[in-house]
Amino acid sequence: MNVSRAIKTAIIAAAYIAATPVAHAQNITGATIQNADHPNIVGQINDCPGVTLSQPDALTQRLAWDSIAPKAQNDAKTTRTASRYNGYRVEVFSDNNPRTAKATASIKKRNLQSRFPNYPVYLIFESPFWRVRLGDFKNKGEAEGALQEIRSAFPAYAKDLRIVKTTISN
Repeated sequence: MNVSRAIKTAIIAAAYIAATPVAHAQNITGATIQNADHPNIVGQINDCPGVTLSQPDALTQRLAWDSIAPKAQNDAKTTRTASRYNGYRVEVFSDNNPRTAKATASIKKRNLQSRFPNYPVYLIFESPFWRVRLGDFKNKGEAEGALQEIRSAFPAYAKDLRIVKTTISN
């Protein structure tokens, strides 16, 4: 068996292991997987004749299921809930014209970013609308102050300005 065929066999074995129900998981060479809940793909590939997979120890530790799964799930929940709040943003633009909305939104976003670098500016696509919103304000008073700043800096945007209640990042 040449090396490329051995690699193909190892890849097929890995795919087979991933697709096989956990209770019946076994590799192509017949060796039973040591941890039935989480198969060791590296071990399965190394069991194929003529194929050896080498990787740094740090990568092996990072790929160990027992060390990353519970921590990653807890971190994701913490991050998701800790950085999102109810608040307000100033909507500067909203349009659903398929020919011009995206370009106009991009231009207005750049204008706002250059004039108000201390506020975050968001370009949002919520089908079919393109929207540009500015700021992450915890109360409506802060948003009204920013709206007045925008109105004085860009009088042409005045007809589209409004305050929207939304989930903000902070």
